[in-house]
Amino acid sequence: MRLTDEIVRALQGAIEDGYESVSDFARQANVSGNTITKCLRKETRSITDESWRKIHPLIRAFLPNGRKADDSHHRPEDLDTAQKVMLDTFSELPKDLQKKRLQELLEIARKHGQSPDDNGPHQKVLLRIFDLIPPEEKKAIVLDSVKLAREQLRLRQERETVAKR
Repeated sequence: MRLTDEIVRALQGAIEDGYESVSDFARQANVSGNTITKCLRKETRSITDESWRKIHPLIRAFLPNGRKADDSHHRPEDLDTAQKVMLDTFSELPKDLQKKRLQELLEIARKHGQSPDDNGPHQKVLLRIFDLIPPEEKKAIVLDSVKLAREQLRLRQERETVAKR
């Protein structure tokens, strides 16, 4: 893959925005720190396809288009009802339950031979995983997510009621 100025800028932006250091980014991407440094210094004109597959999800938001073509269906106006419900219910969960829920869905996807990319913001990961789950299982997952969100709302309301007393 040819290393363009846009890729270098996206790499710099991603590192500056969300990582402690180049080493931290490299560790997260599972590529050599030397590879990242060479890219940043433009000491190389290309990057291996394997490294690109690992780096791309982490810098995608910093590329000029902000996403690759196959992510375009995750724009809010393009989501189907089940995806919207999943996002809405997911946002009601505390962070620890969000992580647990993502792991559960990841296991379901893996059970069906899928191995989704689990890098990035939780909402995007949720949609990537949900897209890989067979349609016949989605209804039960959505209903379970609604139950979880309702329970969290009930618990939150109880805490607020107790706090007001």
